[in-house]
Amino acid sequence: WTTLLFGTRPFTNTLETINLSVLLVLVFVDLKMKKFVLAFLVGCICSIGLFTRLTFVGFASPIVFAFLCKCAKDHYCKHIALIHPTPSYSTPSWRHYILGFIYVTIFVICGALATFILFLHADVKFYHRLTLWELIQLKSWQIIFNSITPLNFLRYNM
Repeated sequence: WTTLLFGTRPFTNTLETINLSVLLVLVFVDLKMKKFVLAFLVGCICSIGLFTRLTFVGFASPIVFAFLCKCAKDHYCKHIALIHPTPSYSTPSWRHYILGFIYVTIFVICGALATFILFLHADVKFYHRLTLWELIQLKSWQIIFNSITPLNFLRYNM
């Protein structure tokens, strides 16, 4: 119902629906990609969705959590197969599941950060005409802080 309602609203809602649909395809369709590449792409889509509209976080959170749990389970099962090629009663500890969760989370965060930095650079370049070198030198934190689209959305609506 929620995504159908999105389609009847303005442009950003439609973009949010597209981002959510791409995220659902990445997470739940069995693509022949390595999990870490998929995790990086999930992070990229989450960052794009965040810049599109802040409410995307609420809709994407359960999907991303399901993706992280699924990848952690795959990592755990793969570790079981490496340790015990034949079925046995002993299995690896829960630490392998947690490590798989952490590994995949790191790649999701890397994808989100890379896209966030790219979008932040585009915003600052468009609105303030700063070069990349000026951004790297961090001379104008106030300009950068005012150019973060999700923060502007929060400031405007609070």
